[in-house]
Amino acid sequence: MLHVSLAQSQFSLCCNVVSLANRACHGTQGVHTNTDNTFSMHTIPGCSQQSVSESSFNGHWINSKTGNPATNCYIKYPGQDDNQGCSIGSNPEDSPKPYGAPFNAAGGGVYVMLWEYSKPTAAAAPQHAEEVQDDGHISLWFFGRDSIPQDLLGPSPRPPLDVKPMGRYHTSEQDCPAGHFNQQQMIFDITLCGQWAGREFVNAGCGQATPGQTPEDACDAYAL
Repeated sequence: MLHVSLAQSQFSLCCNVVSLANRACHGTQGVHTNTDNTFSMHTIPGCSQQSVSESSFNGHWINSKTGNPATNCYIKYPGQDDNQGCSIGSNPEDSPKPYGAPFNAAGGGVYVMLWEYSKPTAAAAPQHAEEVQDDGHISLWFFGRDSIPQDLLGPSPRPPLDVKPMGRYHTSEQDCPAGHFNQQQMIFDITLCGQWAGREFVNAGCGQATPGQTPEDACDAYAL
């Protein structure tokens, strides 16, 4: 990916993997001038990530409206924002930045999503395997333009299992049974307003027109 959309009132969503019946995995998303990425899952009841420790990934759990980590992926789960699902944010100290203007200025980068329902073999086990005890996972990595692993550049790219991911969701029978995700489709999308961007548009003080603003001011409103 080379460029993400930058514009007020826009929700930019890339690597959105969705299926039927309110099941979605959002790999890359942000609003307005965000510079951090949000990796989230939105499901029907029965998908909880409460047992997943932050030690198994580099990001952090995003809090719900109660101040507690949003670790339940059900879109109507009590105590979480409507349609919040379970949400992992990238580390604010990350460099290079995985989103926004710094991401664009650095020439973008590579996002890798791995959906696996079986444990890795001993030969391919990640270095942090002691922290990975689930029966499957959906994981996301981000690599800046200058730090893309060679394994991803060839004709048969391989997932970077020796690198701790930005985010990781368990898909074990105990946490989130495999039936929650099937028949996936990948969608690249830019949404005007909507639940998230529409709310942030007002909170950011963007409810009034900017004097002298022209259509050309929105030329960064594209994803590539």
